[in-house]
Amino acid sequence: MSMLPEGNAVVYYPIRLWTVSVFLFGALPLLRKREISHLVIGDEYDASVRTSSKGITHYDGLYDQSRYFDNSLSRYYLRKGWSINQFSILRQLSEMLIEKTLVERYPDLQTLQMSCHAAHKEGEKVLPCGKCEKCRHSSFRI
Repeated sequence: MSMLPEGNAVVYYPIRLWTVSVFLFGALPLLRKREISHLVIGDEYDASVRTSSKGITHYDGLYDQSRYFDNSLSRYYLRKGWSINQFSILRQLSEMLIEKTLVERYPDLQTLQMSCHAAHKEGEKVLPCGKCEKCRHSSFRI
């Protein structure tokens, strides 16, 4: 966590390494070898929040899941001469709409779904941490 001064209070802002890019860059050799031109990920609409604090633009700790990140990497691939377009097939949907769809249409799958960046296993169950920016974002909406 990093601290940003906000008036007399201190605002904590989550700083973490962008983990999504590790997986994306890991897929690049396969995409290039097989001449695959679409890199499809599953980030929803809610992840594209851009805001500013004290003149510093930030993305609520979710830059690697935002459309800004997708656009930036698509431009990077183009500059490298690679014909790869990165986008999210779920971008038009909110996280709540995805949850609602799972509950109504696929209840067995919904029990397995979790929005957490630091899930952990307890016995046979995988549980959310309740502390990461995704958990805080999800519990705020509920």
